[in-house]
Amino acid sequence: MRTYLGYITIFPLVPISILFIFLSYQEWSLAQSPYHVLDERIPIESIKLAQNSYMKAANGKVISEIFHW
Repeated sequence: MRTYLGYITIFPLVPISILFIFLSYQEWSLAQSPYHVLDERIPIESIKLAQNSYMKAANGKVISEIFHW
């Protein structure tokens, strides 16, 4: 009886596993290189900021500032 229960349990898992592998491969083939994604530039003029942004060093000195127009 335990043997039949094992077959009944494993039988549906095989097609599900094959489907999972197939769908994973499809997603992997559509993925872009992280270098390509990180190299996309957004023009700063097209961004509407609600306030000024500041980048500060560990000592508190302002390194960079983006102004709100």
